[in-house]
Amino acid sequence: MILKKFLEENNFTRYIFSYFAVTLISFVFFTIISFLMLPLFFEVDWSNLSVFLNDYSNSSSVSALKFLQFFSCIGLFILPPFLFGYISDEKLDLNMKIDRRSVFLAIAIIILINPFVSYTYLLNQSIDLPEWMLFNDQNAQVITEAFLVMNSFPDLFINMLILAILPAVGEELVFRGFLQKRLILFSKNPHLSIIIVAFIFSAIHMQFQGFLPRFFLGLVLGYFFHFSSNIWLPIIGHFINNSLIVLLSYPALASKINIDLLNMDKLITIEQALFSLSAAIVLFYLLKNNLENKLDKI
Repeated sequence: MILKKFLEENNFTRYIFSYFAVTLISFVFFTIISFLMLPLFFEVDWSNLSVFLNDYSNSSSVSALKFLQFFSCIGLFILPPFLFGYISDEKLDLNMKIDRRSVFLAIAIIILINPFVSYTYLLNQSIDLPEWMLFNDQNAQVITEAFLVMNSFPDLFINMLILAILPAVGEELVFRGFLQKRLILFSKNPHLSIIIVAFIFSAIHMQFQGFLPRFFLGLVLGYFFHFSSNIWLPIIGHFINNSLIVLLSYPALASKINIDLLNMDKLITIEQALFSLSAAIVLFYLLKNNLENKLDKI
């Protein structure tokens, strides 16, 4: 194929350009399809579409936004890695197995580092940002809160799908499975590559007051992949991080576990944040040793 010949020289710029082109085509296609399908599933006229989608108090409007979010995630993150892998012979390595101890350690790290990550959100808020960034963040916060309103188990299932499962799989395939791996091969500097990808991972979400928390999460997920060479470890870590917010926002669980993860930053002290970071570092050391021992036995 033409693309395979174009990528034969293993040129980093060509790979990035080609992947971006595949992603753009996929995203535009799924965006068009999702908007064309909206009137079939929701009672909305094209003339009132903008007003309808901006009415976050309307449960039907929120459902429509979730519908669009689903197709957007498929087009932007899920399909491109598979499509690009097929036309370029880029391996996704989704058939790799991972031991239970590494999985348990990764989950423990995500949970233990959460207070530190939440504290960085408080630090992030102290940065003086332009008005347009603050407005964008306020709008994103309103949408997030609207998405997290769940009145039934189907609502929980849908949120787990579009807010936890699909982002975990898709974003990790893109940022760690493709971009980080390709950048390390190009730069020969894994630590710098992990930092750069974590920066891009956070920036692309366009939520500026949450840049630092998402950046540190990106570092954690990046090192998960670097230590294990297994995409499933960052996928699991990403899923646990996102699913905690969804699960603890579900009324049946929220009434029993009184933890507001969206506002945890206001409750965390510097001492608790440092303890959280220290505990996570210790577990990271154990995870790294466990993965190295597994490789020595192979």
